[in-house]
Parts: sequence; C-alpha cells; structure tokens
Amino acid sequence: MGGSETQLYFEALSVQDFRNPTWVEKDLYTVHSGRWCLGKDGTVYAAQERNKYAITVYDSRGQAELIISKEEKPYQRTGKEKEQVAANARFRGRRAPHTFSVEVEDTEPAISSLRVDETGQLWVLSSRGDRNQPEGILCSYDVFARQGQYVQRIQVVCPGDTRQDRLVFLGNGLVIQITDLTDALNVMRGRLDPTNEDSEEDTEGAPMEIICYRIGS
Repeated sequence: MGGSETQLYFEALSVQDFRNPTWVEKDLYTVHSGRWCLGKDGTVYAAQERNKYAITVYDSRGQAELIISKEEKPYQRTGKEKEQVAANARFRGRRAPHTFSVEVEDTEPAISSLRVDETGQLWVLSSRGDRNQPEGILCSYDVFARQGQYVQRIQVVCPGDTRQDRLVFLGNGLVIQITDLTDALNVMRGRLDPTNEDSEEDTEGAPMEIICYRIGS
C-alpha cells in the first residue's frame, strides 16, 4: 500500500529510438491487451510467448507454478491483414518521419485473451478461436481447470465479429457485447482506414451498440 515493490512476476524491455524509427512487431509483444488475468486466489495467468499457445501460471507469491499449453499454431494472417497491421504502425501527420521501417509478423499472437470464471477455471481465447468460426458462432474458448487440465471447448453463439466487438463477462451469467469497438478506437486515433495514409479527415465508423446476454447451456 505504500508503493514499494513486494514481488516481481515478469518483465519485458521495449526500446524506441526515434532517431532511427523502426517498428518490429515481435520485439514489442507484451502480455497487455487482455493476455493476462487474475484468479480469485491471487493466481496470475500470463501468455508471455507471442507465437506459442502457452500460459504461465504464477502463485500469489509470484512463483511460476506450471505452464498450461496446447498444440495449436497461431492464426496465419492474409496479405491484406498484414498490410493493415503495418499501416497502423506507421506515424501519421505532416511531421511523420519520411523513413520508417516496419516488420510485421506472418501470424497473429497465439493467445488473444484470458479470463478466469467464478469457479476458478481458465478461459483461453486463441487467435484461431476468434476467427473463421462456424456460422452463428462468434468465438470459441478453450477451458482449463485450475491445475491445468483441459476441460472443454465453449462456443459463444451470437452475431458479431470478434475483430470489431469486445465481450465483457460481468459474472452471474451475464455478458456484455460492445459492437464495433475497434472501429470506434480507430476513429479516435484517426485510423478508420489504416491503408489510406494520406487521409487525415475526421471519419465516422458504424454505430456502436451495447448488448447484454445471459449465458445459457
């Protein structure tokens, strides 16, 4: 509570040299953007390796207990998807550097997001689980027990697009779906069309909706 460090779980170093601007995607990966989560007992789950389906489990004292893993390759990006990632990485505006090196990975990070449910089970959304799903399926989670055993695969049945929408689990069987959130964030950053680098005009994305669902069996 006094602000002093009590334990260190893991760390990563990222350096940006604006005298020689470069953007190397694999070197900038961290466990942000939902790739770590906290259990009720203080357990920390973290997807520390970009290209590997592996989640390190730390106890409440910061000690690594085990690694939950599965044989699954990350989602392979299309050429257009790689172009969009590269375009979003570049500086924009009149003061943007004329030379800027961008290195984009061929795949998405293996893990998209993690969550722990009320029973202590770990829900893993992989980059394959939130793309190219069967019709009517928004995304598919792999569920693991606290000790790391695979339990089941849960499919989320509702319309939408996980690359645009975000699910927020509220507990008590309720889930909120925020639609078109990605476009809204891109509008805020002036990046609705990331492949159009010459456009700096204000743009509007699709109307956002907040939809509340109750989880059924």
